[in-house]
Amino acid sequence: YLKFIELPLSQRKFCQRCQQLLLPDDEEKHRKHQIVGDISITQLKRPSQLLYPLENKKTNAQYLFADRSCLFLVDLLSTLGFRRVLCVGTPRLHELIRLKASGDKKSNIKSLLLDIDFRYSQFYMEDSFCHYNMFNHHFFDGKAALEVCRTFLQKDKGEGVIMVTDPPFGGLVEPLAVTFKKLIAMWKEGQSQDYDNHALYKHGKTGRKQSPVRIFTNIPPNKIILPIEEGYRMAGNGVIAFSAKTWIHCNICNHCALPDHSCNGPKDGCFICGELDHKRSTCPNIFTSKKVNKAVRKQKQRKSNKMKMETTKGQSMNHTTVTGKKKRRERAHQYLCS
Repeated sequence: YLKFIELPLSQRKFCQRCQQLLLPDDEEKHRKHQIVGDISITQLKRPSQLLYPLENKKTNAQYLFADRSCLFLVDLLSTLGFRRVLCVGTPRLHELIRLKASGDKKSNIKSLLLDIDFRYSQFYMEDSFCHYNMFNHHFFDGKAALEVCRTFLQKDKGEGVIMVTDPPFGGLVEPLAVTFKKLIAMWKEGQSQDYDNHALYKHGKTGRKQSPVRIFTNIPPNKIILPIEEGYRMAGNGVIAFSAKTWIHCNICNHCALPDHSCNGPKDGCFICGELDHKRSTCPNIFTSKKVNKAVRKQKQRKSNKMKMETTKGQSMNHTTVTGKKKRRERAHQYLCS
């Protein structure tokens, strides 16, 4: 990386096919590939925009935070007084923290990126990126990378550090929990939350739905001020929660819901008839209900059996037709041979 940034602008090139920064000695190997030239320092500071996201759903599901989400997190963490951010699988957040620190002398937040995508090693020094698997707490570069992470977490006796992570969709929760416990244990040794490239969950007119992704944190909720311009507001009197602008706070239900929701339905009582003076087990209509359910099940079973019989009959007829043709061919063959 240091050799690359020392090159004049005209010699800074990037191979899109190989997703690799090219030094002059590497150009011959990539001359038939699609090459982007004049890579600026600004582009090098935003590698997530230069690299193609890994979107193979079977092996990778790299959906990146949108800038608006990252800027919200950066401002929030700065307001809360955090000085170091361990970014586990959040490359876009990592680069925006570094970008803000380089452009704002008042910003003193530093970050360390732990990520499975080894391509980021081209853009960062060893003290700001570790090639890492969050599902088994594995540092690919061994003990040296582990010590980088340990030093980062334990600096200033572990004060002022926070971990922000964005696990892949569909990832198993159990191994992640084990990994996070190990990172927390490492931190304690030194002690005295839209996706930009996701077509469905994207902000603005090009996205089809509001993102289902939510922030889970152990920071007290009353300290997290969500942006009012995004439509968030306090849910009710004294309730430490936020609600989307399309919902209202219902005093009958005592929670937020859509304006046309129903809050008059019985919360207790009988599941069968709806009366409030008894439960399902003592309902006088329970036997009638059981008979109806039994009749419905029998009707479904008869339909299923009928479909199976028709399928078996069709297969049998096909088998008979094929067998008849085979016998006729055999008789014709015997006649010709005789």
